[in-house]
Amino acid sequence: MAQDFKDVDTRVIGALEKLGSRRLTVADVSSVSGTPVQETEKELLLLSQLTGGKLEVSDDGDIVYTFDNNVRATLMSNSLRASIREQFEKAWPVLFYLIRISFGAFLFISILTVFAAISIISSSSSDRDRGERRGDYYDSGPGFGMGFFRFDLFDFFYWSSFQNTYYGPQPPKNELNFLEAIFSFVFGDGDPNRGLEDKRWRAVAATIRANNGAVTAEQLAPLLDPPEEGIKQSETNVDESYVIPALLRFQGRPEVTPDGDIIYVFPEMAKSGLNVDTVRDTRGQYIEEDEWDFSKGTGTQKFFVVALAILNLTGVVTLGGLLGNPVALRGTSPGLIATMQGLFPLLTAYATTYFTIPVFRWMWQSRENVQIRFRNSVRKAAASLFVQPSEKLRRKEFAARQYTTERNVIGDRNMSFSSDADVTPSDDDVLGQFDRKISS
Repeated sequence: MAQDFKDVDTRVIGALEKLGSRRLTVADVSSVSGTPVQETEKELLLLSQLTGGKLEVSDDGDIVYTFDNNVRATLMSNSLRASIREQFEKAWPVLFYLIRISFGAFLFISILTVFAAISIISSSSSDRDRGERRGDYYDSGPGFGMGFFRFDLFDFFYWSSFQNTYYGPQPPKNELNFLEAIFSFVFGDGDPNRGLEDKRWRAVAATIRANNGAVTAEQLAPLLDPPEEGIKQSETNVDESYVIPALLRFQGRPEVTPDGDIIYVFPEMAKSGLNVDTVRDTRGQYIEEDEWDFSKGTGTQKFFVVALAILNLTGVVTLGGLLGNPVALRGTSPGLIATMQGLFPLLTAYATTYFTIPVFRWMWQSRENVQIRFRNSVRKAAASLFVQPSEKLRRKEFAARQYTTERNVIGDRNMSFSSDADVTPSDDDVLGQFDRKISS
């Protein structure tokens, strides 16, 4: 069978694997994946098409989905794009590791190249005996030095504190090797809050489901990004605009109570194909962001990165001075001069990245960490409101219970259409409703 070049959101696949092969509604999957209701529905329909999943339509027009236990494997065999994505996800950690250590290794290559060029140019322009100079200042082997001091580049990799080879002691499990530490110093270690948005929306969906589809803004505030004034308890405070993303994501709507309070109702989230709900209330919990770390490298590793970066930059500046001095280049091979002049922009750009990128990154991260601490404090304060709820909050929670929708478990008996059953003329009306629902 020819493979289709379509793919399904991995969050939806993960939710199905977590929930099992039971009969599921869009709300069941959305509450676990954290994906928007409308997007989840489209992904489930596409997945049904690609894997032969079973669809059932209730008398009320609600759709229930059933997939095999090995839905991921089935998708891989039927979707070329999904198969490529799966293989790339497996290969990417290795590729990214090679990128990181290659960037670090280039620092040593740069130092070796720069100082070798300086050595050759300086030796060529000198009137002293080259053999004597080589004996006084240089030793054989892959290092460079002056007098009694000799720094061997290759010995550096075998220091026990940095070694990460098959032939010696390994660093602690979570400690970077030195080449990784070089990359980490320049570019950092990635977003510390990767995946936080999915976690946030799963928590929001769980709160909505646990409260039968009707919640107050205060219940969602610890999970969203409310302004500081948005959590202050007062009769005149009506700034609850931070709830709008949740309304759009889970197809909710605001309802105004007779007392003028606003309750947020999510009727779609009350529908389920499960006899037992798998979510729990998140009351008292709040989303906490992690602050950005400058680098996961150890203090010793960072010290040597800076030292080598300074050494490299010093060498590049020195080489630049020699390349711009015709007198210094006298006697040097024209081929070497042309090669080094061609490499010089690359060597300069590489050397400066060790100072420009970390400085700008540190400035940005410092500002971002201030904002993270502020957002965390606001969410924590919002969660603390439920420790001793005010009269207004108790009133709103009581009102929300009046808007709850009884959990609608869609069972086998109220199904009017199934995709694995033979279609009869009497099913035309049902199929028409089903088509309209899909196209809406």
